[in-house]
Amino acid sequence: MRIDILTVVPELLESPLAHSIVGRARKKGVVEINVWNIRKYGIGPHLSVDDYCYGGDAGMVMMVEPVEKMIEELRAERTYDEVIYLSPDGELLLLADPAQHTCAVQVPALRKGFVWQRNPETGEYASQPYDEMSDSEKAERAQAGAFNPNEVMISELMPAARSILADEDGDFPDWIELYNPRSEAVNLRDWALTDDDIKRAKWVFPDCTLQPGGYMVVYASGKNRLNPAGALHTNFRLSAKGELVRLSNAEGEVVSQMRYESANPDQSFSRENTGIVTGELPPTPGRENVDAGSQDALAKLFSNSLGLYINEVYYGGRGVDWVELRNEGAASADLSGMGLSDNPDKPRRWQFPEGTTLPAGGYVVVELAGTDEKRAEREARDAGGVRTGPRDENGTAPTVRPGFSADFGL
Repeated sequence: MRIDILTVVPELLESPLAHSIVGRARKKGVVEINVWNIRKYGIGPHLSVDDYCYGGDAGMVMMVEPVEKMIEELRAERTYDEVIYLSPDGELLLLADPAQHTCAVQVPALRKGFVWQRNPETGEYASQPYDEMSDSEKAERAQAGAFNPNEVMISELMPAARSILADEDGDFPDWIELYNPRSEAVNLRDWALTDDDIKRAKWVFPDCTLQPGGYMVVYASGKNRLNPAGALHTNFRLSAKGELVRLSNAEGEVVSQMRYESANPDQSFSRENTGIVTGELPPTPGRENVDAGSQDALAKLFSNSLGLYINEVYYGGRGVDWVELRNEGAASADLSGMGLSDNPDKPRRWQFPEGTTLPAGGYVVVELAGTDEKRAEREARDAGGVRTGPRDENGTAPTVRPGFSADFGL
């Protein structure tokens, strides 16, 4: 067995390698250990082998070039079974299939503007200044595995939803939109979505079909609902701080991915026809990512089929706050489970009781009672016969407060 050690302090290894079990093994010829000084390929008049951290953090990190040239010299003389980096710097990148079999690449600490590039013929990696790569190489590398115009793709996502696209519970969770550009339908059974670098099959699709030219919205709510006859919900939520979302086919191959940065509330990230991802377009769930699709989607999202509106909002200061609803529709509206809230993360903070209806043309008032102290003030005031509330069509305030009492206030 032969072991070659590359270091910047070879003298420190002389003593431990000459004594004890290792020393006896070397003397008997069981193992051959050679120590090489990386400074042989140091840069500049001082043979520097380290540089300042990218980003300006304290300390120094090893540069790739001296290590790489030292390894190249040794490989020119012999073949090695393994090359092991014993540095805490850099990062381990993993590529995994659904069975969690991984391919690991140890990326060393790179100098600013360098890329750790694989040679497809030898399978070896080497550092290269990114600016020396051609524009076509950069574009190919940026899009590799992220966009195929002929494959099912992640076409849009919203990681900080507040008021766009309510689910069947009346909540407004994050969502991911898929698009099928093919001329034939695609069965998504065993396909997967993930925001995890290790768990590529974090959430797996049930037996469902995406029609040719069709769109499918999956709620990233954490509710984990798999009924293909209803709305689909992943078992994870998206991060508003930014992350990478991947779509894998049934064989575990990543067919589409979308990376986004930090998101504002109700901001969507859309893929243009060129594959470029932008956060500048209005949301278009279930529609093409163009202005016309946005107008169509928003018209559908914000259409008020019930004709039910918040008609008035009253702030009473130390008194009672209230909200008045009006049914402008032609039919009675069922308010069961419908909610009011002052928190976009909890859009149904307070809910109407089951069986509540509002006739056509009718009004209902919800008192925003708020805290226990505020409710006590209201009860004391009402005991003295003082009443406030919405006025009727003649401008007259009612003498008795109608409606309900919610547990929050303005």
